[in-house]
Amino acid sequence: MTMRRFSQLSLQHKINTLALGASLLVVIVASATFFVRERVADRETVRQMLLVRAAIMGESLTVALDFNDPRPVQEALNQMDNDPGMIRAAAYDSQGRLVASYQRKDVHGPTQADAPPPGDQFVGDVLHLALPITVQGRTIGTIYFQRDMLELRAHFTDTFINIGVAALFATALGFLVSAAIQRIVSNPILNLARTSQSVAISHDFSIRAVKANDDEIGELVDRFNGMLTELQSHDNALAAARGELEERVVERTRQLSETLARLQAEVRDREAAQQALHRAQEKLFLHMAQTPMAVIDWNTQFEVVSWNPAAERIFGYPAAEAIGRRGSDLIIPPVRHPLVDTLWKALLRSADGEHVIKENTTRDGRTITCEWFNTPLVGADGQVIGVSSFCSDISDRVNLEQQLRQSQKMQAIGQLAAGVAHDFNNLLTIIKGNTSLLEFNPKLSVEDRGYIKELHDASNRAATLVSQLLAFSRKQVLQPKPLDLNELVASDAKMLTRLLGETIVLRCTFAPTPVMVHADRGMMDQIIINLAVNGRDAMPDQGQLDVSTELITVDATSPARSAEARPGEFSCLGVTDTGCGMDAATQARIFEPFFTTKEVGKGTGLGLATVYGIVKQHDGWIECTSSPGRGTTFKVFLPHHAGGPENAASASEGDAALRGTETVLLVEDEPALRDFIRRSLTRLGYHVLVAASGPDTLPVWQEHRASVQLLVTDMVMPGGMTGLELAARLRQDRPDLRVIYSSGYSPDLFTGKIELKEGLNYLPKPYSMAALGKAVRAALDAK
Repeated sequence: MTMRRFSQLSLQHKINTLALGASLLVVIVASATFFVRERVADRETVRQMLLVRAAIMGESLTVALDFNDPRPVQEALNQMDNDPGMIRAAAYDSQGRLVASYQRKDVHGPTQADAPPPGDQFVGDVLHLALPITVQGRTIGTIYFQRDMLELRAHFTDTFINIGVAALFATALGFLVSAAIQRIVSNPILNLARTSQSVAISHDFSIRAVKANDDEIGELVDRFNGMLTELQSHDNALAAARGELEERVVERTRQLSETLARLQAEVRDREAAQQALHRAQEKLFLHMAQTPMAVIDWNTQFEVVSWNPAAERIFGYPAAEAIGRRGSDLIIPPVRHPLVDTLWKALLRSADGEHVIKENTTRDGRTITCEWFNTPLVGADGQVIGVSSFCSDISDRVNLEQQLRQSQKMQAIGQLAAGVAHDFNNLLTIIKGNTSLLEFNPKLSVEDRGYIKELHDASNRAATLVSQLLAFSRKQVLQPKPLDLNELVASDAKMLTRLLGETIVLRCTFAPTPVMVHADRGMMDQIIINLAVNGRDAMPDQGQLDVSTELITVDATSPARSAEARPGEFSCLGVTDTGCGMDAATQARIFEPFFTTKEVGKGTGLGLATVYGIVKQHDGWIECTSSPGRGTTFKVFLPHHAGGPENAASASEGDAALRGTETVLLVEDEPALRDFIRRSLTRLGYHVLVAASGPDTLPVWQEHRASVQLLVTDMVMPGGMTGLELAARLRQDRPDLRVIYSSGYSPDLFTGKIELKEGLNYLPKPYSMAALGKAVRAALDAK
């Protein structure tokens, strides 16, 4: 029906109607579009302002939120009183917990305890906005705003009224100027609509609608352009604020970067210092753990604070047992306990510490000698807070020093013994020689010959003693000969009785048959004497010493107490005492040089070591059986010698086997000995030329060198020429000259210079006329 009525209108009315309708429609559409755009733009403006405010507030509260400090946060939120549209504001930490909140006075109800999800939304005319605050990609908190849009509602109402007025005015004009509507109204409205659309699309508020006429539409255009101008001003202010904010953000970011760089540098320096300290501590701990010295820290009460592995090794206490205990309870000998406190207080008062050598005790009761370096530890206040000690076990060094002193003492005694023995050998040679000369006298009575035999036996025993002195001083290498242990023990019995004293009974048990060995007489005497002395010292009050000999056959089934035992026939010398005995630990060390259980100054520690060395040198072994309180038995096993004892040459042998007519050149510095040798050789038929030294020999040699067939010379003589040098000098003229060297020292002293063989070119002192004749004859008859 409406369309029918419209079709019945005149064209002018239709145009007016269409123009009016179009005008109204354009006004309505433009108004609606503007209204919607205005509403959207205002909401966006408010949202952006809140975002900017939240960002600025979050930046200013970065440190407070990062350290969860509510005071500055609350002060910042209280500034929301200046914004009447702000309903609520809150700040949450990185865990979403409420830090501080603000609520408008007319609003009731609690603020949300947990942080809302990030973002923004409009609920009616209320905008809810939650903005996370991040620093270097790390969220440190959330800013939450709740704001209403009441101030925009009045603005929208005014705008709506103005648009309505403009629409009515436009309708009136449409009726009056229907023809101009198309030209005046339609085009401006269309232009305005296009402008509005352009602004809505580009968000460029600098665009302006073109004003065609000064009418309502022109006024609408002016209002519209004014609105755009206001929006442009707001946009410019927002842009300026955004620029200023960006500058502040950049500056703040720069400051934070610099601060962060400084903090990172400080952290790196601190980490480097901590690492260096850690390395130094590790190095110190390694030093303390690996140093061979005990490192012990004490508190002022003399209680152990630290105890390193070396201290555990030296004193035997594990650290867990030592820490917390007093030193006097651990390592101080009981005899020094009364002085501990006095010495400790003196150490605490010492400014430079002390270096001392003390005896200490170990966990197993041993006494050791330790070298201590004690240093008081002084704190920053100048008070002593403890003592640090470095300690070394120098027991071995002290023992070595004692052994060195003992060795030096023994060497000095040996040198004295060697000098005495050498001179005594010359005297014994004279005694033995003249005794042998007396034996040639046929007028001697039987009684006199008995006296001479006793004199001869005494000189032989004296020679044996001298031989032992030389062996002790290492000036003589003794020669092995066939010996009967039965005869040896019987010969030494008197000496052993005097050696043992009156409180010890000596009992000798002999094998029924000769117990032969091929050994050195002096060394065998040393074995018997040292074992007897060892037994005597084990019986300080009284007791019995049994010395026995026997022949023993050792086979695979025989019990043996030595790993050196082997099958075969052996001559055995046994020495048993009824003394204190020994435990297993002591038995394991009795043959060590310088090991002794006697007090300092009462034993050298060489006796049993010498026995062991002599037995080993004679290809034998020694066994020891002992237990505490039950005495000790030593058994010496030596290879059995199948031959009989060596017979000494008798005086009667000189009549046939020892005589000669050759010329002998004798060089000897001792007058009495020189005279004995000359008379002995003359009695045996030799022509003898004599000289007292090497230089004295040269004139005699020049005169008689063609007739001299043998040189008999002492090895060591005054005058700057030894026997070796003299023989070498004479052999330059006579390479075939035979030489016999004689000395009270061992031929070992001359090893490397010439090969010496006893009985052929070497005659050890003392000797008898028979031994001299045999040596001379052997040298002359040698090929």
